[in-house]
Amino acid sequence: MIGLYDAVRIGRKPIYTEAEVYRLKSLVDEEPHQLKRAQAILEDETGKNPA
Repeated sequence: MIGLYDAVRIGRKPIYTEAEVYRLKSLVDEEPHQLKRAQAILEDETGKNPA
């Protein structure tokens, strides 16, 4: 059974925290057709640029 679990993998660390992801999801829920706007709002709030 232990062999079925995923091991820790090396890779890019997440850009956003769990709270920021939750905030982004709420912005998208408010205006589902304005994805770029939601991302821009989150970028302004956090100062993080995912690009």
